[in-house]
Amino acid sequence: MNRTLDYGELRCMDCNSTNITFKASKRAKYSFDVSTVEMRKNILDSIQAKVDAYNDELQEIQKDIEQAEQQLQALMHEDDVTLEALLLYKQDIVNAEEAEKELLQIEETIRAIQEAIETENASIAENKRKQEDFLQDVVQLMNDAYSQIDPKGNLTFDGLFSKKDQRFSGSEATVFYIVRLLALQKRLGHKYPLIMDSFRAEDLSTTKEEIVLELFSKTQNQVILTTTLKKQEMGKYDANTKINHINFQNHEPSHMLSASFVEGFLTILRAFGIEP
Repeated sequence: MNRTLDYGELRCMDCNSTNITFKASKRAKYSFDVSTVEMRKNILDSIQAKVDAYNDELQEIQKDIEQAEQQLQALMHEDDVTLEALLLYKQDIVNAEEAEKELLQIEETIRAIQEAIETENASIAENKRKQEDFLQDVVQLMNDAYSQIDPKGNLTFDGLFSKKDQRFSGSEATVFYIVRLLALQKRLGHKYPLIMDSFRAEDLSTTKEEIVLELFSKTQNQVILTTTLKKQEMGKYDANTKINHINFQNHEPSHMLSASFVEGFLTILRAFGIEP
C-alpha cells in the first residue's frame, strides 16, 4: 500500500490528500491512520498471516489426499481383489436391486391384500349388522302377531328358536310356530306357499284359530293347513268362503293316491326338477 516508487500511492478521491484514516463507524471515537508506513506494515503483516494460515490448511488437506491415494493404490495392488471378485460384487449389487424390486412388489401385494381384508371385514360387519337388524325385525313381528292371537298371553319371544330349557304349555308351542311362519313371510315378503301340518295341535281354541286364519288370509300367499276334526266338528269350515276345504274322510288311509294319478303326479314332480 502506498509504495511511491513502483506501485503508486493512496490518495483521497475528494481532496487528493495522501493522509488516509480508517474509522470503524460514524459513532466510533477512535480511528487509524492507514497512510503511515507503520500502519501499512501492520496491515500487510496481518494479510500475510492470513495467507500463511490458508497455505498451512491447504498443505494439511493435500497430505490427507495423498494418504487417501496411497490407501487406494494399496487396495488396487492387493492380490485378493480380482476382476472376478469385482464382477461378483457387481452381480451382488444387481441381485440386490432385483431383490429390492421383488420386495417392493411383495409389499404392494401385501398392501392390496390388507386393503381387501379391510374391505371384506367391513362387508362382514355390515352383513352382521343387517342380520341383527333382520332378526330384531322378525322377533318384533312375532311378538306383534302373538299379541293379536293371545292378547292376554305372557310370552315374549327373543329369537327364531325356542331354548332347550324353555317349556310351552297348552297351545303355546303351536302359536310359536304360527307367529314365526307369519313373521318370516312378512319380513321377507316372499310369495311361497305357507304350509303347516296340524295347525290346531295342542287344543288351539276356536277364538285363537279364527284370528290365526284371518292373519294367514292377509298374506296373499297360498296357505296349506292340515288338521283332524272331531265328529261334532264336521262341516265346521264349509261356510267359510276364505277356505278351500278338502275333506279326506272318504279316502282309504295310506292309499290317497290311486294308480290312475301316478303318471300325472310324476309329471308334476319332473316340472320341479324331481326325478323319482
